[in-house]
Amino acid sequence: MEKLFTVYQPNMDKFIKDGNFISPELADKHFKITNGEITNRDFRNLYGTPVCTIKAKSLGEVFQIGNVGPEEKITRLNKMHSVSVGDIVADSTSGRHYIVSTVGFKDLSSGVIVD
Repeated sequence: MEKLFTVYQPNMDKFIKDGNFISPELADKHFKITNGEITNRDFRNLYGTPVCTIKAKSLGEVFQIGNVGPEEKITRLNKMHSVSVGDIVADSTSGRHYIVSTVGFKDLSSGVIVD
């Protein structure tokens, strides 16, 4: 059964300027976020509004559709790139949030997101 997933992508303009991280501290923060260490404040400030919703059966299918389609399963809400490491996917059915990791997904709903 298909569910609706919401995808959030970080605003990389807040991290990178002229192809380089703005500071070593932001490079470290980006690394930590992509490894699932994210606060609610970082989520609000760096991700903001969703970029799309995707109709899919699983997180793996969200990743596939977000990279190769089919386009009719994607409702674009803002400018977006393909789904990749560091993006956050919210499952509308369970309310759980997951970050795309280098291998698979990391569940952020188990207390990782803290203020």
